[in-house]
Amino acid sequence: MRISILLIALCGTLFLEACNSCGPAPTTPTLAWGVLDKTNNATSQFANGGTFTASSTPPLNPGDQYLITLQVQEPEGIKEMDISGAGNLTCSTSQSSSGLVFTAPNPLPVSIPTQTTTIPNPGSTSGFVTSQPFVYYQLDCGQHQYANMPQAAEFSATSGTIQIQGTDITWQGTKRTATLNITY
Repeated sequence: MRISILLIALCGTLFLEACNSCGPAPTTPTLAWGVLDKTNNATSQFANGGTFTASSTPPLNPGDQYLITLQVQEPEGIKEMDISGAGNLTCSTSQSSSGLVFTAPNPLPVSIPTQTTTIPNPGSTSGFVTSQPFVYYQLDCGQHQYANMPQAAEFSATSGTIQIQGTDITWQGTKRTATLNITY
């Protein structure tokens, strides 16, 4: 019985070692982006600094839900990765019962919450972290009241560019960042 347990443990250890060496280890760090339009099941890939334009995944639907993924290849070993987003966007209210829509006179701040993945042990040279799913036209711009509005109302994003930022921190302490612009 002990020999069986020892063999199972040894096989498991060999399997884990083999997984850590599956495929060639990266020789240079790479941070790249993937965008999934969950509504259309359309995917797009971008290098650091790229721009995703929503109209590039027809048919554009105001209810399309997106997931943004930071893909990391890191020869120093990945300790932590995170992804977040922020921007100042044109924001408007939903149409009121009287048919009115109000647009904020200036862009308003919008953010996508930070998602973090931590790797507990050194050795992983490839990984990814994904944003929370979001619908661009439902990004919250807050509640506001402007001069010609009868009362405060909730505003949501209607156009503009939000910048997504991703960070990779290695086991050696190196920090690398990447950006992706999302334009509507």
